[in-house]
Amino acid sequence: MDPVKLRGLLALHAKQLGAATNMTVVMEATTVGLNPDYSQKIHDSPLDPPAASSPSTSLPLQVVDTNSTALVTPRLTSAQDCSYRDHQTCTPTSCRNGGRCLPEGRCVCPGGSWGPQCKILSRTFSGKDWAWVQPLPPCLPLTISLRVLTHRPHALVLYSGPMAPTPHHPNHPPTPMLALQLWHGRPQLLVEGVAGVIHLEVPTAVNDGDWHALHLRLSTEGVAMVVDLCGRGHHNTSVDDGHCAARASWSSPKGLAPWLLQVGGLAHTPPSSADHGWREAPTSRPLAGCISHLRINGQLVDLGEPAYSRGGLRGCQPQEKACEGGCGHRGQCVGGLNQPQCECDPGWTGSGCDTSTLPATFNYSSYIKLTLTFTPAPQVVIVQMRLRTRGAKNIILLSLAAHQKDAAFTLYLQEGVACLRVSGTEWTEVTACVEGQPLGDGEWHTVRGERHGHSLVVAVDDEDGWHRNESLAVLAAPGKEAHLGGPPRHPPLALHVDTDDGVMLGKGSSELLGTDFVGKTDEDEDSSIFCVDDVRVCGHAMPLPPIMNSSRWGQVTSWQGLESGCSAPDACLNTTCHPPLTCISTWGIATCSCGPGRHVVGNSCRDVNECLWQPCLHGGTCNNLQPGYQCVCSPTHTGDHCQWTHITTAPHPLTAPLAIAAITLSVLMLVVAGVVISLRLRQQRFTRGHRNDSREMQEGAGQEGGIILQGDEHNHALLDRLKLPQASSSQEQGKNMQIGLSEKVTQVASIIAAPGVTDVKRKKTWPDPLQATDDLSAYAYEGAGSNADSLSSAQSGVKEEFLDRGSVNQVTPGFQEVIDILQNLPEAARSPALKPKPPNFKQDSSKGKTLEGPSSSPGSVPAPPEFTTTAPPSKDPQPPSPSGTSRSRPAEFKHITHPDTS
Repeated sequence: MDPVKLRGLLALHAKQLGAATNMTVVMEATTVGLNPDYSQKIHDSPLDPPAASSPSTSLPLQVVDTNSTALVTPRLTSAQDCSYRDHQTCTPTSCRNGGRCLPEGRCVCPGGSWGPQCKILSRTFSGKDWAWVQPLPPCLPLTISLRVLTHRPHALVLYSGPMAPTPHHPNHPPTPMLALQLWHGRPQLLVEGVAGVIHLEVPTAVNDGDWHALHLRLSTEGVAMVVDLCGRGHHNTSVDDGHCAARASWSSPKGLAPWLLQVGGLAHTPPSSADHGWREAPTSRPLAGCISHLRINGQLVDLGEPAYSRGGLRGCQPQEKACEGGCGHRGQCVGGLNQPQCECDPGWTGSGCDTSTLPATFNYSSYIKLTLTFTPAPQVVIVQMRLRTRGAKNIILLSLAAHQKDAAFTLYLQEGVACLRVSGTEWTEVTACVEGQPLGDGEWHTVRGERHGHSLVVAVDDEDGWHRNESLAVLAAPGKEAHLGGPPRHPPLALHVDTDDGVMLGKGSSELLGTDFVGKTDEDEDSSIFCVDDVRVCGHAMPLPPIMNSSRWGQVTSWQGLESGCSAPDACLNTTCHPPLTCISTWGIATCSCGPGRHVVGNSCRDVNECLWQPCLHGGTCNNLQPGYQCVCSPTHTGDHCQWTHITTAPHPLTAPLAIAAITLSVLMLVVAGVVISLRLRQQRFTRGHRNDSREMQEGAGQEGGIILQGDEHNHALLDRLKLPQASSSQEQGKNMQIGLSEKVTQVASIIAAPGVTDVKRKKTWPDPLQATDDLSAYAYEGAGSNADSLSSAQSGVKEEFLDRGSVNQVTPGFQEVIDILQNLPEAARSPALKPKPPNFKQDSSKGKTLEGPSSSPGSVPAPPEFTTTAPPSKDPQPPSPSGTSRSRPAEFKHITHPDTS
C-alpha cells in the first residue's frame, strides 16, 4: 500500500482504531521549526493516553506498556527530504500511469502523460471529489504553484491539516493548518499554527473560465501569494502590485506540520475552528473545475495516480472538449474555455499536429533576421525552440530587441547552459539559468523562456525539478528593499519589440547586437554546429530558411550560412572497432557496439528480446524482430508502443436532433418520390396504352376497317388486300379509298370465299384524331357461289338513309352498297352480322360509332360486335330458323336492283 494512503487512513480513522484497541492513537508529525516548548505542551496534555510510550535510548525500538501488557516494536522513522532528486534512469516502479521501463533505462509512456516518468499533470474535479498527494516538505523556503480553471466562486483548492476532530485544550496552541481556497472568486491563503494567523487575499477574480497561475511562497521572513506572476493588469500610473499579489510577515514560522496534502476537497468531515483553536476554518465546498501543473518546490506532482482519491478524472475534460474535433495525438488543447486552441507538441505542426517540423543547421557565423506580423504584449513574452548541439557552449539562440536596441529579451547558451536575460538602459538586469541540465549532448532539447512583468522563467524539456528555474522577484517577502531581495517597488517596464527588424536567431547575431555577454568563442567552438527547429514567439511558429522564408506570423528579411535539415559529419571515418563490434556514428560521436537491439554475448553479438520487458501498452502484442521489436495494437489503440487511444470526437449537442430531423426528412422525401413515381408510371401506362390503341387504329384503318383474320395464310392475305394507302387529310383518304375500293372488293370476295377462313373478329380500336374515322358499322360476307364480277357496281352510289352517318359513309360510300348487296343474297340470313338491327339501334353520325341499347350514351364507347363465319353455305335454300328470324332484308334498307342482274 502507498505509504501516503496508509498514513492518511490511520489519521482518518484514528478514533475508531483507539476505540477498538482501547488505546489513544496519536499521529505524530515533525513540524517545521518546532521548538521543545511545543513538544512539551503536547505531552503534558491531560488527555494523554493511559498507556506509557517511550522510545529506547540504546536500540531503535518503541516500547508500549499498559501495565498488564507490554509491546515492543521497531521504531520506524521517515526522513523528510527537501531536495529534488532527478531520476536519470527508470526503475520498474518509477514509470507512472501504466508506463513501462525499457532496458535502455527510459519509460515508455501512454498518451496524455508528460516527462520521463509518465506523469499526468492535470485532473478534473466535479464538485464532490478529492485526492491525496504527498505531504508538504518540512523545509523553508517552501514554494507551491498550480494552475486552476473554474467557474465556481467558492471552492477549496488545497488543504494540509488535521483529518479527525480532536477536542482542543485551552493551553494547547492552534493545530497547524494551511489552506488555499477561492472565496467570491478571489484566491485566499489561510495559515494557522504556533506562528500565529495569516490571512492573504488577492483582489483578482479567477473564476472566469480561463487558466490562472497561483504561486505561494513561505519563507522565514513571511508569506507571499501571486496571481499569474503579476504579468497582467499593470498600468504606468500604478505604483505597487496590489492587484496581483499579497504579502504578510511573521515572527517565527513554527508550527507548520507536514500533513498529507488534500487536493480539490476533503475526504472527511470539515474541521471546525472550535475543535482546533483556529480563528477561521477553511471552506467545505469542493472544487468544480480543473487543477494542473501542481508543483511543490519545483517538482511536478502526478495527478493521474494520486496516493488515494475518490472520483475525479485524469486530464482536464472541460478543456479537452472545448477544442472541437480534438488536437490529435501530438497536440494539447489550451487557452481555457473562452479562447480554446490547439498547441502542438515541440517538433510538430499542422491542424492536427501530425506534421513534423523542418530543422535548419547553423554554423558559427549563421544568423536569421525576422519581421513579425503581430505585436507581442509589452510585459508578457514567451519564446520556445528546439535545439541540438554538441560542443557549442556560448550561443545566442533568440533575441527580441526593442526600438533603438535600448532593451532586449535574450535566450542564449552560456557554457552549455540555457539562460534568459532581460536588460535595458533603464532596467535592472535580470538573469535566470537552468544549471542542472547542460545541452551539449547531441540530443534534441526543448528550451523555453518566459517573461511575466518582473519575473523570468527558463525551462528545459519537461520543466520538472531542476529542469526549470524561476526568478520570481514578486514572491519576495515584505520588509526588504528590492536590491536586497525584497519585492519590486515600481511597475515592470514595457518591452515594445521592434516588429520590423527586432527578431534575430543564431550565433552570428551577437555581432549584429553588439554584445559579448555570452563569452568569447574559441577555435573549437568555431568548428561546432548546432540545429534549430520549431521556433515559436508568443505561441506563433516562425519560418526557418532555406526551406521556409515566410509564415502567417513572420517573414525572413535576411539570413546567412544556413543549411536545410540537421546532419553531422560521419564520426566513424577514422574509427576502427574490434569484432564483433561495429562503429556507430551518433551525431558526431563514434561508438563501438553491436547496434540497436543487440548485445555482446561472449565473442558474438546476439539479439536482445525486448518483448521480455513488455514494451507494448494497453494489451498490445509484442513481436521480436531480431533486431528490434514490433507492437501489434488492438483496434482501440495505435502508436509504436500502442500508447495512444483512438481519438473519438465528442458529438455536438445538436447531433441527435439533427439526425432525427434528417431521418424524418428522408422518409418524407421517399414518400413524395414514391407518389411522384407512381403518378408518372400511371401516366406512362395510360400514354402507352393510348399510343398502342392509336397504332392499332392506324393498322385497322390500313386494313379496311381493322379486320383481323385468325387462321392460316388466307387470313394474312386478306389483311394485305384490305390495306389502304394513308392520306394526308380526310378528303384525300376518302378519295383514295373510293378509287381502290372497286379493286379490293373483288379481292375480298375471292378471299372470303376461299376455304380455311374460319374466324374473323373485329378488334376494339380507339379513334385517332390524326387518322380518318373510317370505321365501319357493319360487315358483310359474300356467299361462296356468288360471282365476284357482280360486285363491280358496288361503288355506283350510296343509300340516302346512310348519308347522315358521318365520316364513315362519306369516306366509303361504295362499301355500303357492298353491304346492301350482301344482305340481299340468299345466304345473308346465315350471318348474324347481316341480320336486321333492333329498333333501338342508333348511329352516332359525328363520331362514326355504333351505339346499342337504351343504356348507350353519346359519351360511352361500347365494344364493337364480333362476327364469326362458318363453313361456306350450300346453294340450297335453308328453312327458316326456329326462332323465326326472317331472312328478308331489314326494313330500313331499300333494295337496289343491279343492272347486271335485272
